Amino acid sequence: FFYENSYKNFEKDIFSLGITPLPSYIKNPNIPLKRYQTI
Repeated sequence: FFYENSYKNFEKDIFSLGITPLPSYIKNPNIPLKRYQTI
């Protein structure tokens, strides 16, 4: 499924940038949202 594939690629990309993946943000809402806005 296309969306699932692009999400996995997106997750891989943010991992390579050293950014916490979105599921971790949902589990830890204290992480600043700004980290996701730099992508």
